Amino acid sequence: MKKRGSLFAAGCSLLLLFTVMGVMNVRGETLVLSLDDVFKRIEKENLTVLLNKEFVVQSMENARQERGNLYPSLSFEASQNRIKAPFGTFGSGSPPFNQSSAELSASVSLLDPTLLATYEAAKRGVKVSEKNLEVVLQEVLNAVGEVFFAHLRNEDRFKVIEANIERATALLELAQSRLDAGVATQIDVTRAETQVAIEEQAKLQQETVVFNSELLLKEILNLNFEDELVLEALTTSPQTSGKKDVSIEAIEQQRSDFQREVFLLEQNKLEQRAANWQRFPSIKLFGGYGYGTEVILDGNEQDSWNIGISFSIPLFDGFKIESRKQLAKSRIRAQEHVIRDLKNKISSEVRLAIQDSESRGLQIAVAQKQKNLAEEELKLARIRYEEGVADNREVIDAQNNLAQAEDNLVDGVYLYHLARIELARAKGDVRNILRDR
Repeated sequence: MKKRGSLFAAGCSLLLLFTVMGVMNVRGETLVLSLDDVFKRIEKENLTVLLNKEFVVQSMENARQERGNLYPSLSFEASQNRIKAPFGTFGSGSPPFNQSSAELSASVSLLDPTLLATYEAAKRGVKVSEKNLEVVLQEVLNAVGEVFFAHLRNEDRFKVIEANIERATALLELAQSRLDAGVATQIDVTRAETQVAIEEQAKLQQETVVFNSELLLKEILNLNFEDELVLEALTTSPQTSGKKDVSIEAIEQQRSDFQREVFLLEQNKLEQRAANWQRFPSIKLFGGYGYGTEVILDGNEQDSWNIGISFSIPLFDGFKIESRKQLAKSRIRAQEHVIRDLKNKISSEVRLAIQDSESRGLQIAVAQKQKNLAEEELKLARIRYEEGVADNREVIDAQNNLAQAEDNLVDGVYLYHLARIELARAKGDVRNILRDR
C-alpha cells in the first residue's frame, strides 16, 4: 500500500510539473502580429461578428420555412378509439364500440401569389442580414485598426522618450566634465539633471500608456494577457489616392451598408406585392387514402379515400389588407429617403477621406523636415556649448525642440494611417488598406 501511494504521489508530481511547464510555455509565447493577422483573427473570434453570423443563419432558415409552404405537404395519421355514444339511433343508449383508422393525406398549393411573394421577401431578408454582417465586420475592423496603430504610436513615443533620456544623460555627463575642468558652472549641471529627471518621469508615464493600449488590443483579439505582443508596422510612404479615378457609383456598389439598404428596399417592395396579392384567389389540391375498421389489423379493413380541389377568395377582412398595403407603401417611401441620405453621406465621406489622406501624407514630409532641422539645431547648439560660446540652455531647448519634432513625426504617421483606414472604409472595405501599400 505504501509503495502504491508513493507511485501515485510521484505520478501526481510529474503531472503537476508538466502542467506548470505547459502554462509557462503558453505564458512565455511571443506573438508577432501584422495588421493582416489582426484582421483575420477578428473575423474568426470577435463575439460581435460571430453573433451577426448567427443572424444570417436564422434568416436563411426563415427563408427555408417560407419555401416549405410552396412544396406539397404529406402526413400520415392513425388512431384506435373506443367510443360510447350517449344516444343511439332510436333514442336509447348504444353499447361501446371500437373504431380504428389510418390515413395518408397530401395537399399542394396550385395558385397562391401571397406565398410566392412572401418567400421572395424572405430571400431578400437573407441578403439584408448578410450585408448587415459585413457592415458590423467593417465597423469592428475599423475599430481594431485604430487600436493597432494607436499601440504602434505609443511604442514609438516610448522610443522617442528613451532617445531623449540618452541625449539628456550625455548632456549631463558633458556638463559635469566641463564643471570638473572649471569651464562651466554648477547651474549647467543642475539644468542637465533636471532635464534627465523630466524625461525619466515621462518614460514612466509612457510605460503605463503602452501597457494600457497593449491590454486593450489583447482584449479585443482574445489573446493571453501574459503573452508578449510584437506588432509589425506598415509603410509610412504616402500613397496616391487616385482622386480623379474615383467613381461614387462604383463605390456605392462596394459599400455593404448601401447594398443592405437597397436589399431592404427590395424586400419592402416584395412585402407590398404580397399585400396586394392577398386579394387574389388561391387554389389548393388535396387528397387522402386510408382504411377503417373496428380493431387495428383485424383483417376487416375497408379502404377509404378522398380527392378534391379547393378555391378561396377573400371577400371582406375588416380592411386589414388595405392597411397592410398602406403600411408597405410607407416603408418603401421611408427606405427611399434612407437611400438618398446615404448616397449623400457616402459622397461626402469619400471626398473628405481622400482629401484627409492626401493631406496627412504631405504632413509626414513636413514633420520629417522639422525633425531634420531640429537635429541640425541641436548639433549647432552642442558645438556652441562645447566651445564655451553659450551655456547649456540652448542645448536643452534644442533637445526639447527635437523631442517635439520626433513626437510630431510619430503622431503624423499615426494620423496618416488613421486617414488610410477611413479612406478604405469609405470605399467599402477596411481591408483594402493592406492592398494599397
